[in-house]
Amino acid sequence: GSPFNTSSMLRGKLIGKQVKVLAGVNMAMMVEAVFARGIMDLDALAQDLLNAGPEGIRDLDQLESAKDPEFEDGI
Repeated sequence: GSPFNTSSMLRGKLIGKQVKVLAGVNMAMMVEAVFARGIMDLDALAQDLLNAGPEGIRDLDQLESAKDPEFEDGI
């Protein structure tokens, strides 16, 4: 099955354990989870990850057009 379906099934078997299942995880969310999991409670971490997800989505064309112009004289 899909990662979400498998996670949902495993969550049902982990009675008494604190488990959250989030779908559609991106790299920004994974990095945030790795670094924050030891310092945040589960509900706060899940909410933080839900906020980090959209923030990690970038459009390369928009990023390139937002760059400061480079000046040849270094100023």
